Amino acid sequence: MTYHSGYGAHCSKHRAWATPDSPPLFDHTSGGYSSQPEGYPAPGTKAAFNVNHLFWDPNTNVAMAYGSSIASHRKDIVHKELHHFVSVNKLKYFFAVNTAYVAKKLELLVFPYTHQNWEVKYSHEAPLPPWHDLNAPDLYIPMMSFITYMLLDIQKRFSPEVLGLCASTALVWVVMEVLALLLGSTWPLYAVN
Repeated sequence: MTYHSGYGAHCSKHRAWATPDSPPLFDHTSGGYSSQPEGYPAPGTKAAFNVNHLFWDPNTNVAMAYGSSIASHRKDIVHKELHHFVSVNKLKYFFAVNTAYVAKKLELLVFPYTHQNWEVKYSHEAPLPPWHDLNAPDLYIPMMSFITYMLLDIQKRFSPEVLGLCASTALVWVVMEVLALLLGSTWPLYAVN
């Protein structure tokens, strides 16, 4: 039995998918399992690959247990190193926002002269999270503006290379802006001394 690849009758390129004398690719195994222990076929019979046999193999179970223990060990190392540099609990504070806070903060950014009280509120010597205090610092709005800038910049020419180039360029500009703000805010202190 020969099937054409869709080129039409006038084209000479044909692809034979199967011939009548070729053996089947897979044995018929839907009739049930063998009576051999642990689901293996009887000796001398053709064995078809079955996924269930893979999980009954003791070597596979040992390899899976070993792989999961290595993965959990590496995960613990990564978490320990991450907590060494950045505390996730401290980082969660800057992303503790809700929709009402974001709307009010965007209104404050657009109309800053309407706001009177600029002090950060504290509770038990710790600043209140952003959803309770409009003046609390947050990282949600800067992160969303960074991502929006990147996506709008590469809108018509999307590719992984352009995305990486745009992200690194935007990150360099953000770092330069922060350094300029730090230099501008600490320059009077150095000029006095």
